[in-house]
Amino acid sequence: MVPVPVFAYYSNCVHRGITTMKSTALFAVAIVTIAVSGCAASLVYDSGRSWKQQECYKIPDQYERQRCLKSAAMSYDEYRKTVAQEQAR
Repeated sequence: MVPVPVFAYYSNCVHRGITTMKSTALFAVAIVTIAVSGCAASLVYDSGRSWKQQECYKIPDQYERQRCLKSAAMSYDEYRKTVAQEQAR
């Protein structure tokens, strides 16, 4: 039979090890999130743009469909410039 103090010490070490691993994993996820956040915005915008183009093709009127597709063709950089100009006003 193992004495209680040895078991308690071992249990405490294992618990601290798991807590340290969780902290390290959380820190790594935070770093990756921060590093990718610049690219993530453009990826989200491009995804939304693709969805909007698909929705434009559902419009029966050719003139309205072309107008919709033209607005959906705006790149992320053009979008950012437009937003910056509107905020400057």
